[in-house]
Amino acid sequence: MQSVFSLTTKLGLRPITWLDYVYGNSTVFHFAARRETQGYVALTIDDGLCRGGKSMIAEVRRLLQEHNARVTFFLCSDYAEGFEAEAKELVSDGHEFGNHCCADGVDYWSMPPERFEVELLRCSQKIVDITGRAPRWFRAPQGRYSGKMHGLVSRHGMQHALGDCYCEDWSVEDSAWVASTMLSQVRDGSILVMHMPEYGFREHLLAAIGQLLEGLREKNLRVVTLSELAQMAGDMGAASPSREGRAQRGYSVITHHDFGNVDGMEFDTLDEALSHWRGLSMFSAHTVLGPDGEELKYY
Repeated sequence: MQSVFSLTTKLGLRPITWLDYVYGNSTVFHFAARRETQGYVALTIDDGLCRGGKSMIAEVRRLLQEHNARVTFFLCSDYAEGFEAEAKELVSDGHEFGNHCCADGVDYWSMPPERFEVELLRCSQKIVDITGRAPRWFRAPQGRYSGKMHGLVSRHGMQHALGDCYCEDWSVEDSAWVASTMLSQVRDGSILVMHMPEYGFREHLLAAIGQLLEGLREKNLRVVTLSELAQMAGDMGAASPSREGRAQRGYSVITHHDFGNVDGMEFDTLDEALSHWRGLSMFSAHTVLGPDGEELKYY
């Protein structure tokens, strides 16, 4: 895969963002091409914090402090057991936690919805226990995100986030290549996806994170959390729920997720409503309604 990522990066292609055509606006990939996010990126670190070996939490924390970087750790709740004190120290430094389910290597995509919801909430509860707040962000393990998952993630107040900078850092044990590939992909408003190092497991990623942070500083890109970058971009996450399932004024786009979950957004013009409608996920049913409640578009 190293040669594939080297070639696609050289050609200016962005790995995993092709999923935008499938996931639509159910998923955040970046906050690029926005004046408000110029000079900023979000670094996200998956599979935190340590799956049972000797952790590198302190080493990662020190690197982030040295570079004045605040990041989003996508936490696996099973890997936070026994590391609650270290997790609280990360929060005190200004970092945040997102939901990454309970463990790596589990097929959440094909789980029955009832079981997936249990796993989802178990991870969220761990984050609440550590931070006192429910997570805002969810990242599907292996990036495999289904309509059923989307319905439950939305129901529990989270937004799915992937990224536009990625190179399978976990599998390529070449720290310099990982850092240089990520730096070749990055732009203002990018979301970078990396994985948590541990002693004896993905250990090379500690050096890769350090080199990446140094490179971002040289590019005058400041590293902030995903929530901070979203706030800069004016993106407040999931649409507000519509109790009546239709607009009170103007044009509206109503989305019917799995399990009866409904949300909606209102727009002043039909063009704005249709522009939003065209970018929606294929996972759910979407309706465009006129000011009088007439159905104008549906899929």
